[in-house]
Amino acid sequence: MAKPDKKKSAKDLKLEKKQADIQKRKSENKRAKHMHDEDKSKAFDEMMVGLAKHKQVQRVPVELLDEAPRDINHYDPLNEKKYLDVMDSIMRHGLEHPIILWKKENSDRYMILSGHNRTKIYKDIYNTFENMSEAERKKYVAKLNADRQGLAYANNFDHRYYKKIEAFVYEHHEISYEMAKEKSMDINYLQRGSDPKGDNETIRKKIQLAQGRMSNKSEILEHVCDDLGISKTKLYTEVAIGENIIPNFQNKYFDGTLSQKAILKMKNWPIELQQWLHDEFSDELTTEKLMKISPRKNYTKSELKQMFSQEISAMNTVTFKVEEELKNEFKKYAQDWLSRKRKELKEVNKA
Repeated sequence: MAKPDKKKSAKDLKLEKKQADIQKRKSENKRAKHMHDEDKSKAFDEMMVGLAKHKQVQRVPVELLDEAPRDINHYDPLNEKKYLDVMDSIMRHGLEHPIILWKKENSDRYMILSGHNRTKIYKDIYNTFENMSEAERKKYVAKLNADRQGLAYANNFDHRYYKKIEAFVYEHHEISYEMAKEKSMDINYLQRGSDPKGDNETIRKKIQLAQGRMSNKSEILEHVCDDLGISKTKLYTEVAIGENIIPNFQNKYFDGTLSQKAILKMKNWPIELQQWLHDEFSDELTTEKLMKISPRKNYTKSELKQMFSQEISAMNTVTFKVEEELKNEFKKYAQDWLSRKRKELKEVNKA
């Protein structure tokens, strides 16, 4: 005979609701990110189709390509996994889109406007195989094929092909340096997937560049939104994060520790108060806790301290009787267990 279901306590029901809310938030964030990435990808494809109507693809020696300055390209290099995935795709299927270059004045060199990672991949492929004998190359390719579950590279694979890369080239006289900077930002913004840090820096830099040649605020906003294909709400949000939130909380948003909505709760707070909150409760701050804050209320430090102190789980004293010779071993076991469980709780709260 089946046992009747045990009635759940209020604490269990509260925990279940919390976990369900966390999963719902994760799903909503994932869906929003996917839609944002799809919009970017579609706009980038349309941009490349437009370029192809006016420019021929050229094969340019990779040794003549120079990286754009950091104030133009705000995106970090791909992580190792993504980098190797792109390299694998290039070696199997070729370059999906040409890179974009700007010819330097009175020089045979070019500045990369878009395609820093792909250029590096071409160089890495060439350099990897150049110092091998023909037999070593074949053996290496065979190993790559085996590692990739039998999806073979072409039998006529020739590493020398990667000394040059397919590119759309803007001649120096076609665009100014300022226009080259903006084109680089636009293209990289659309090409890269969801990258909160790079996106934020790009949007704010675009506004700065536009302010240098436009005086009407409305015109500036329209220009940036049109170029990047974003709404004014998105623009205002990124500006608020960049200008009104301290770097510590920005980084927690950029790395996914805190949600965008959570850090924006503090956008009207004094910088000093934000810094105090971070220093006082850095390890305990979670999206869930910050979402309980009213963004319009002028909190004092004592109010915040009371609020976040109450959020921390209540502590209890537990007493065990153990044999004298087992005391130290039991104490170490209990400390290790407690440390592990506290880490697990932190991970749940961060999710």
